[in-house]
Amino acid sequence: MVSHVKSDDVEATGNVIDLPSRTIEETRPTALDFIRAHPGIAIAGGLAAGMLVASLLPGRPARKLRRRTVAIADVVGTAAALFGRQALQQAESAGTTARREGSKAFHQAEDLGSIAARSISAVIHGVLDRAEEIGGATASRAERIGDEVAKRTGQVGDLAEGAAHKAGKRIGKAVAGAKSRIIG
Repeated sequence: MVSHVKSDDVEATGNVIDLPSRTIEETRPTALDFIRAHPGIAIAGGLAAGMLVASLLPGRPARKLRRRTVAIADVVGTAAALFGRQALQQAESAGTTARREGSKAFHQAEDLGSIAARSISAVIHGVLDRAEEIGGATASRAERIGDEVAKRTGQVGDLAEGAAHKAGKRIGKAVAGAKSRIIG
């Protein structure tokens, strides 16, 4: 079944003239596409078909054709083996190169990681040293403030003790004066 996609609506397709569309059959792969994609398999299949036809023919021409077909098959097999060996060597070479380049990349990443770790360590040590400086300065300042608070607290205590002593004397004199007035 062949299906065509046509549209009578010019606005839907944007075409002024109705253009032929591709059929579903045109999009299927053909034998020629297969031969282009797999030439080795196509040659081997042709040789096998030739050998089959030659084996069906009787007499001397068939033997000659069979020998030629076998010789051609031998050449094709040798060429395929050679191409296979070359492909294997190229794959091994590419694998060795990829392994070597991967090792280089790993070592470079390792070196960069070490550099980054040293840089981060230096930054952290710098931050810790600065924090220690700030902490030392803060502790020193807190100690000075504490000493000043203690000194002033002592002065306030001394003033309070003096005031309490004076108040005690005044209260004592007032109580003695009140006692003497009451008694007599």
